[in-house]
Amino acid sequence: MMAEDLTAFFSTSDFAVSATFTPKTGNDETANVILDAPSQVMFGGDMIGTDYVMRYRASDLPTIVRGCRGVIGGVTYVVREAPQVIDDGKIKIAKLSRDPDNLL
Repeated sequence: MMAEDLTAFFSTSDFAVSATFTPKTGNDETANVILDAPSQVMFGGDMIGTDYVMRYRASDLPTIVRGCRGVIGGVTYVVREAPQVIDDGKIKIAKLSRDPDNLL
């Protein structure tokens, strides 16, 4: 089995941005994440929207769960669902929503 170094995928000089999340218990956790922002696409008059989704190394944010709050790029988000493991478990995704208490 080949050891994987995911550092390049989460480099802030390319796609990633810094994020700090506050778990339900414990101290803040900071990691580089890839944030996919929502978009809307028109198909024959139908709107298709996507959610805010954060991809991150599982080892970087090991204790975040549904309801945790975090800041990415100066915007506060809330984890909407339990994070999901991708493939071999080294990467997780978490669906986010903008924190309604911090909307402009």
